[in-house]
Amino acid sequence: MNWCLSFVLDPDGMRSFDPMDLSGAAVAECPDLSPHRTELHTVVAELYANALEYGVLGLDAGLKDSAAGFEEYYRRRQVRLADLDEGWIRIEMEARTAPGMVETVVRVKDSGVGFDWQSASRGPREQARRGRGIGLVRGLCEQVTYNDDGTEVEAVYRCSGADGAERAGGA
Repeated sequence: MNWCLSFVLDPDGMRSFDPMDLSGAAVAECPDLSPHRTELHTVVAELYANALEYGVLGLDAGLKDSAAGFEEYYRRRQVRLADLDEGWIRIEMEARTAPGMVETVVRVKDSGVGFDWQSASRGPREQARRGRGIGLVRGLCEQVTYNDDGTEVEAVYRCSGADGAERAGGA
């Protein structure tokens, strides 16, 4: 079964809609992907959170370097989201089947200014409270690619299609 799901959230949607409900329902309906719903939920949730927090809201991940900064980060997130009057996030999920394999492509694009993803991926790893999400996504997915100056990310998750119980690769 091949399918594609695409939706765009505006500021009201970002405040009131949980994209995980819709993407989770789509995965749950696909027998080959259903056993992987936890992994796919993690991928979509991390990519969406990054698009929202860094892309649309423009939060500084450096705040997470201390416990007090971590609290300040989430206070600013709440305030900026409540005050948000422009911006968008597009989420796309596409499942493609081939004999013995299912490939799920997750694309998340935001209206933000982007970031230097090449420098960020080579940056210091000593920050304990930030940068873990994309590392987790990279560990789950076969491939993670940034486009459009970092305003779009594409993650490819593969698993066996015979019974959906095994991963078919990974980074």
